[in-house]
Amino acid sequence: MDNMDNIDNIDKSTTKATEQFDTSIYVRDEYKDIVTIWMLKAMLKLDCHRNFINTKDCSFSQNEIASFLGLGHFIDVGKKRFKKELIMEAMRSKYEKLTSDKPIHKKTTLDKNTDKMSEMLGLETQEATILKFVVLLLHVTILDQTLSLARFEFKSRQIIQAISILLDIPYTRTREILSSGSKLDKASLISISTNKNIDFSDSIKVSNEIFVENMCELDGDILNTIESIVRKASEPELILRDYGHMVADIDVLVNYMQHATDNRTIGANVLLYGLPGTGKTQLAKTVAKVVEKNLFEVNCIDTQGEAMSDRERIDAYKLAQSLLSSKNSVLLYDEAEDMFDSDQGGLFTPRIKQDGKAWINKMLETNDIPTIWITNDIGSIDNAIIRRFDINIEVKIPQKSHRIKMLKKYSKGKLDDETIAQFATHKQIAPSLISSTAKVVDSIKPKFVAKTFKHILNNTLQAQGYKKIKEHTIGDLPQTYSTKLINTTADIDSITKGIKTHHNARLCLYGVPGTGKSAYGRYIAQYIEKPVILKKPSDLQSKWLGECEKNIARAFEEAADEKSVLIFDEVDNFLGDRSTARQRWEISQANEMLVQMENFDGVFVATTNLLSNLDKASMRRFDLKLEFRYLEPYQSWRLFCLFAKQFGIDKPTKATQHIIKSMTQLTPGDFAAVQRQSRFRPIKDTKDLCDRLVDEIRHKEQDSEKIGFV
Repeated sequence: MDNMDNIDNIDKSTTKATEQFDTSIYVRDEYKDIVTIWMLKAMLKLDCHRNFINTKDCSFSQNEIASFLGLGHFIDVGKKRFKKELIMEAMRSKYEKLTSDKPIHKKTTLDKNTDKMSEMLGLETQEATILKFVVLLLHVTILDQTLSLARFEFKSRQIIQAISILLDIPYTRTREILSSGSKLDKASLISISTNKNIDFSDSIKVSNEIFVENMCELDGDILNTIESIVRKASEPELILRDYGHMVADIDVLVNYMQHATDNRTIGANVLLYGLPGTGKTQLAKTVAKVVEKNLFEVNCIDTQGEAMSDRERIDAYKLAQSLLSSKNSVLLYDEAEDMFDSDQGGLFTPRIKQDGKAWINKMLETNDIPTIWITNDIGSIDNAIIRRFDINIEVKIPQKSHRIKMLKKYSKGKLDDETIAQFATHKQIAPSLISSTAKVVDSIKPKFVAKTFKHILNNTLQAQGYKKIKEHTIGDLPQTYSTKLINTTADIDSITKGIKTHHNARLCLYGVPGTGKSAYGRYIAQYIEKPVILKKPSDLQSKWLGECEKNIARAFEEAADEKSVLIFDEVDNFLGDRSTARQRWEISQANEMLVQMENFDGVFVATTNLLSNLDKASMRRFDLKLEFRYLEPYQSWRLFCLFAKQFGIDKPTKATQHIIKSMTQLTPGDFAAVQRQSRFRPIKDTKDLCDRLVDEIRHKEQDSEKIGFV
């Protein structure tokens, strides 16, 4: 009788202590019972009580656990009342009471989310039970603290055994559920560490910590629960017509994605690559909409705005593949170079690089959901991986004509044709940049639309490392330009007419600086009514090995796509004599130039001040080598008169004429330099203009005692 009274007193004290202690600071009320059951079971069946109850000091190792379990009345009671057998009896009594038969409890948020996950992943009851346990273990710190009392170090075998006991699932089945290749493992939901760990939860990994929190707290659409892993893509801002510059690629892409999604093709993967801002992500969204499938993006940042690691993103991808297989979906994986980077090892360190490639190959062959991968850096991906993709498409910045169409469309009549033409000359004005700028302008409704549009475009271009939009295009020629002012032995006008007839020519224009070589290239483009692409050494050179060759190839490709006249200034920088090259990259650049010149079907103009420095093999690649010389006296005088008229100064005298005609090293470039100078130092009269030209001559290399005069 005394013993029964003692047990009744323990029950009453335990109940009272539990009611007085606020357990909600440790766990939501809906999980309190199941967490308490697992904590008590750990104490009673995993011998956690050995490191919990300290009979020698008459204390608990963790008072908060004692209070949570309703044992607070045993804290600081002294030796007479602190009895281990009474504490054990209190825990057994509470455990039996919580686990006795009672009406079916209302489903918790975690129960509902686990049911949804089970349906999507095809989990059996025991698999779902383990998932629920792991989620709560990682969500409720006090449960982990209790289980960590079992021993000082945990290995995978002890973890599996503990879970087996706590959940009443046979050990062999528990090991099977948590093994490599199981449903939970394939989905990257749960994995067991093989390392020794002090805390119980450190031995169990899940794909995403925020996912754990959402599973316990978000009651609703399962897509909201997994938004830290994968989220539904927003609506596209572009349409297929905006990619009119790549019609053939788009046709193949749409048809393939339609077939792959309709027929649930295994291992369907597409790689979109290209420079930042070319509209790769928008293209993926647009294609998904056209084929009427839901597009989900694998996150690169979590819901807290923190960047996800490579491993976290891979786990997210694997989970998304498992969860969304029945959602009529397409997956989007942006910044794929982080995973596939062959130079840095990507996800895999050099020691396991080969194993990593094998894993990637298998992943690309077995994914259930068709996936669109996106990268800005195709060069960082190994060729062995690139060929594993079903389709590889470069998303380029469209030609000028298409940029004009897009600017007209998205500016909605608020930009005039001249402004649009000016914007369109910039070769980095990509579709996504146009649409995003238009969206901002539409929202703020500025007073001066063109000015604001240009300001926003320029800010983005500058942030990307590109030059701003110029006030005038590189095709503009000075008002004084005339082919009659070019000093060469050939008939320039006849050559220009011939190029207009055949639209195929490779010219090498050489001679001293300032003689109008590049200007003539621009004149050809103007005369044959073609756009012009001018590349200077600074546009093509790079500190990265092999990047200059790529830039050269891109320039020729751009010119071919836009049907432009391509001008390379100072071509000797890339086409130097290979026999005297000191570096391998010098030879590589020259080789690339020769190959591109040979295959180019258009008008290519190369200019150089140093013809003797060019590679000998390049000479036969040029259809015409044309020397540009200093102006003849009559040309110098004619140009002087044109500039005097343009500056609005007095008519030149015969004395001035004599001086001008006596200058033997005068070039159109000298006049251009004086003109630029006049912007901040106005020209007073013809004598002043003449003096400045004389000054320009004095600064040239001296070839004789009497410089530049006869």
